[in-house]
Amino acid sequence: MPDGHYDICRDCRTRHRLITNISTDTYQKLLQAQGYACAICGITAEESQQSFNVDHNHQTHQVRGLLCLRCNVGLGYFKDDTTRLSLAIEYLMRTDATA
Repeated sequence: MPDGHYDICRDCRTRHRLITNISTDTYQKLLQAQGYACAICGITAEESQQSFNVDHNHQTHQVRGLLCLRCNVGLGYFKDDTTRLSLAIEYLMRTDATA
C-alpha cells in the first residue's frame, strides 16, 4: 500500500509466494499453452510491457494461468466472484445499450 503496509497478513503473503513462485519451465509451458498472451484479454507481454502474473484459485491454491496486470487486478477487485463479474457484465451491456 502507499503507506508501506500490506493489505494481507504475513502468513497469507508467504502462502501466496509459495503458490505463485513457479519454475521458469512451468511459466514457459503456461505461456506457450496460452499462445504467449494473457489468458483473459489476449494482450502479449510485449504489448503490456510487463511480465504476466501467476493467477491462482484462492480456495484451492491451484495455478489457473498467466494474466496481465490489469486482468489480474480486476479479478482481485471482484474477489474471483462470478456473480459480481456477471453483474458487472450485465451493467456494462445495459449502459452501453442506452448510450
